[in-house]
Amino acid sequence: MTSRLRQGAGGVGAGAARRRAWSAAMVLAVSLVSAAATAQEHPEGVVFVRDAALYFVPTEGKTEAVELGSLGDDAGPVTRLTASPGGDAVLVEYGDRVALVSLRGPSARLRVLACAPPAYFDHGGHRVACTGPANRLAVHELEAGIHRLSDIVASQVKGFLDDHSLVLVNGQELWAETLEPNPTQRRLAPHLPTNALLIGPHGHRAVGVYPPLRDHKSAAIYGFKLDGEGVRRRLLAKAVPVAWSHDGEWIAVQGERVGGCLMRPTGGQYKCWRRFDALSLSPDGGYLLLSKPADGDQRVDLYAARRDGVHPDAPRLIVRGATGPAVWVPATSGSVADRP
Repeated sequence: MTSRLRQGAGGVGAGAARRRAWSAAMVLAVSLVSAAATAQEHPEGVVFVRDAALYFVPTEGKTEAVELGSLGDDAGPVTRLTASPGGDAVLVEYGDRVALVSLRGPSARLRVLACAPPAYFDHGGHRVACTGPANRLAVHELEAGIHRLSDIVASQVKGFLDDHSLVLVNGQELWAETLEPNPTQRRLAPHLPTNALLIGPHGHRAVGVYPPLRDHKSAAIYGFKLDGEGVRRRLLAKAVPVAWSHDGEWIAVQGERVGGCLMRPTGGQYKCWRRFDALSLSPDGGYLLLSKPADGDQRVDLYAARRDGVHPDAPRLIVRGATGPAVWVPATSGSVADRP
């Protein structure tokens, strides 16, 4: 397996690519517009994009959204936001860049990492894996401030397990590999989804889209354990998984006909909101973050839909006029909304 997952170091232009990445980091760090005098922590909330800037808004109360910082006029469209498990940082993927926004400290801080998308937090939110020069895996140890390159092929990486092992694609199978000097490997599943593979936050389960299997006529989301056997269970047809809740008990799903849905990764329980798009989940899966096109332009409004109850409640409006992705961020112990 090793020969498929690892490659030689370096490559023509690797040094130039690193110099360009660090140059971009300096430019973006200088362009960051931090809000004044923030609190040290924040409540549960949503980070979203509006006109090349990042904003935070609590999901409860009537507090106005607070600007975290500008990405710059040349930033290009943001393609994905990912919240850390502890709610203290958000990964921003845009163009060929990955930026880390820290939500702790006296002000929001943004720095570009020397790598390209896709990017993944580990289970504790202490490290980030992303694509370095020559398609080598780049690993950023956030607390230690260490950045290192691995010989693992970055495009094969799909996430982390809770023991800090990486989830890797090997042919048509999923494998785990440790980042130790003498790596160990093991098979997680003997098959690979054709689309939308999402590894659960604890690394015990995964979901993804598979083509029609057995007597079924349409592609569907299947869930399976990462136990080496990967027995699949059909969850929902003509749909794609969007996100996991941080407790690993719920997934957000987007269906062709049913709209944005919240469902169990093991099947049997789900709730949908037609004419809405699913974006993210609260940490415990109690709420689904949804979007809906706003009137008049290409902006979207953001809503929170409550899981409890027999019938779906009408989603509650949180934000008007977002222009890019949004993610539900777990609470820490204070309030970003306390900024003057």
